[in-house]
Amino acid sequence: MQDLAESRNVAMAQVLQNSLRTPLEALMSDAVGRDDEYLRQSESAASLQASVLELLRDTAVVKVRIYNRLGNTAFSTDPAQIGESRLDSPGFRTAMRALNKQRINLAGLCVGPAIRLVEEMVRRATQRRQFGQPVADFQLVQQMIAQSNTEVHAARALVLETARKRDDGQDVTMEASMCKLFASEMCGRVADSAVQVFGGGGYIADNVAERFYRDVRLFRLYEGTSQIHLVNIAKRTVAQVQAQMEADMQADAA
Repeated sequence: MQDLAESRNVAMAQVLQNSLRTPLEALMSDAVGRDDEYLRQSESAASLQASVLELLRDTAVVKVRIYNRLGNTAFSTDPAQIGESRLDSPGFRTAMRALNKQRINLAGLCVGPAIRLVEEMVRRATQRRQFGQPVADFQLVQQMIAQSNTEVHAARALVLETARKRDDGQDVTMEASMCKLFASEMCGRVADSAVQVFGGGGYIADNVAERFYRDVRLFRLYEGTSQIHLVNIAKRTVAQVQAQMEADMQADAA
């Protein structure tokens, strides 16, 4: 049984490694938000999830329960609770080594739906007319569009810069947290603005703004909540500044 469990862990590590090879540009493409591509991405995620669970399902330490969720309903949720004995498994070690990359990838994944949402906001605002003119002519609607598009560009630039540093072999632990924090919060704000621009229609089930409003809420929870990333960023910022201050004091003393 132990040999079987170990072989399953090795296989799970390979599955996780393969799942991390999606190009970052593909994640940030607005095609992520297109309905056919969105379904394909969801089916791919479901296939990966099923593969991992199949590797673990027969082991004694795994418990499986199916949940209903607020959004992302295209694939099932089968959370696996893994016993403490697995914390030194190949799968766990692979996940920990890839943590920064996963957070950068998720930040890129946040940018894609946000691009789509800005496009949908503009399309809706130019087509919907109130008081004899398109609502896109109203300055406060323009403010929501402008703010959303600015934040999308800022998040994209942050993700690409952090990805470049990681590719160069630099330690991007803090930057990865910044990416995930800013991009996930940005996506939530853009989705909220999209619902506002759509008006009452944005609150109706199956509306594009309503769907993304539910789906992107998850981004602020997994790969570390926004709160834990704030803590991580603060700790590393303080440590960096203190280290620089000590170095400056030593240089002055010399």
